[in-house]
Amino acid sequence: MKTKIIKKSGYIELVLDEPCDEVQFGKGVLAGMTQFDDINCWLVSDMRLSNFIQCTPYTASISADDYCSTLKPENPIQRSFVLKHLREYQEMDDGTLVWCTFNKMVVGKTHINGNCPASRYGFHPPIFHSKKDGLEILRALQSFWNEYQGTLRESKVTYPRLQKNASLILMEYRAHELRQKIKNEEQGPANCF
Repeated sequence: MKTKIIKKSGYIELVLDEPCDEVQFGKGVLAGMTQFDDINCWLVSDMRLSNFIQCTPYTASISADDYCSTLKPENPIQRSFVLKHLREYQEMDDGTLVWCTFNKMVVGKTHINGNCPASRYGFHPPIFHSKKDGLEILRALQSFWNEYQGTLRESKVTYPRLQKNASLILMEYRAHELRQKIKNEEQGPANCF
């Protein structure tokens, strides 16, 4: 696949430079770098590191819920359910769980030259790169894509750090609660005889 790197102020992206049927609309962004807070901390995103492979102009965008997902469990059962889905997280004094989903994020460092972006709860996941290191990663990704012959969907790689965001875990928990309620109702009242 033919690709090119486009540089903008605070943002650099690797895009397809040829037509592709799998691109949803607009230009197909395969990877990107985003600068944080005008400091030399860059987040590098790679489409292949996501559960959902889609190639759009927004592929390299990272949501706030992916960068810093938070959930304060309502009870011990919910807490246990949430923790079953997490490998890397921090627990705040008030019981709030904080984690990074690593969705599309290339692992890096928590700080670059002593700097890190401001973050809710003081949470700093290891996802930052210097501009120099980020560009090296982007060039390596460009080499990969320039030689790649498969479909975009087939490019997905296994990414053991990938975790679900709070919204998805909470939705699964609510579905679990509903299944339990239905199961209990189907069993009816306990037989007293």
